[in-house]
Amino acid sequence: MSSDTVNQNRINPYLSAKWYLFWLAILTGLVVGPHAVQSQATDKASLPLAYIQKITMPFITISVPAIPPAPPAKKHTTVQSVARESLDLANLQQKLAKSLDARLRSNIAVVYHIDVDNGASFITPKEMDAVLKTDLDRFGMVNGFERKMWGRVSTQVLRAGKSSQLLYATGVATASKRWIGKGYSLTDAQLVDSLASTISTRLIACLRKGTSSITATEAKFAIVPTFMPELVEMVVGKMGDTSKLQVNVPSLYRQADILFQPEVGPLSIVVREPNRISISNQNHPLPVLKYKEMIQLNALHAECERLGVDFLFVTNVESVDGEKELGVGEESLLIKTIRVDTTVDGLLYSLKDNRIIWRDIAEGGTVARMETIRGKPRIRTDEQCIVDSVRTAFAHLRSQFDDYLKVTDR
Repeated sequence: MSSDTVNQNRINPYLSAKWYLFWLAILTGLVVGPHAVQSQATDKASLPLAYIQKITMPFITISVPAIPPAPPAKKHTTVQSVARESLDLANLQQKLAKSLDARLRSNIAVVYHIDVDNGASFITPKEMDAVLKTDLDRFGMVNGFERKMWGRVSTQVLRAGKSSQLLYATGVATASKRWIGKGYSLTDAQLVDSLASTISTRLIACLRKGTSSITATEAKFAIVPTFMPELVEMVVGKMGDTSKLQVNVPSLYRQADILFQPEVGPLSIVVREPNRISISNQNHPLPVLKYKEMIQLNALHAECERLGVDFLFVTNVESVDGEKELGVGEESLLIKTIRVDTTVDGLLYSLKDNRIIWRDIAEGGTVARMETIRGKPRIRTDEQCIVDSVRTAFAHLRSQFDDYLKVTDR
């Protein structure tokens, strides 16, 4: 055996993955020190269910009666029918409380490994660590093309004479109308089970994080009209040559206040700024959004205070790229294809936290091709293609915001 082989065998054990992880753990502990460990323990202790092994959970109470749906404007609607609908809704509220109570007890026992006791009062017994008080304080139903059932639960942990902050969790269950026959695709009992499952899952997430969802409180959201260019530049290709064309989009400018319509829950209040904004408007206090640039929080803070809201949505049409291809027809040049690609940017600012809690970018596009209908060539106009592309991009942006809410609620 050569000397090189002997040296290699001596060095290899100390360079293996096992030794590498061993020394990495020791060096990390020396660098981080006990202060970080102590801060982590402090953060964990501030959570509602931290260091609890046994908990008393009284049955869920109902503090507010159900909100009945608005009666239809029909002649045969009577006081008796409205009272009957209110009674049915109260029964559904009772069923939701029972289903939610069973699911919440099971989830707490499985997720946190806590023994849950059925307590009749809110007084902490000596053998228990805390009391979990839960209340179904909001419940309602909306009938229309879809049947929506929604509710909200508030919970609070009481221990050693101290109480944690109130945490809220909300949920919505939806059933569409049947294509054949009358009624909806889901029964009321199925809607209750679905709603109870959603609220229970979100409430467990609130207890784990110690914070409520932004859509679970009666918060005010403001949606600023979208920043957009007044003119869109398109590249026109003709017989191998290219030129640029300025396209005016007045119809898109009129829709600036309704392009972005996020779903913020049944309890939130949406305030819309009536003034439409263009990129050329230099008098507006908000800066034009650019995804790769920093946003001035002072301007967003001032806008929230001016509108009197808790959260502020700001969106911007960052870029619109259009191409138009011309071909030779029998008598003149004909438009063969129009392609438009759009990039939009959006953010959500929180006045309480004084920071941007959500920001994302989305893309959308459309393609229009010439079709011959009754012997005449037909194709969408440049403005129609641009509007369709921008709408598609904002639909993707709303979907990404919905995904953000789903992630934060779990």
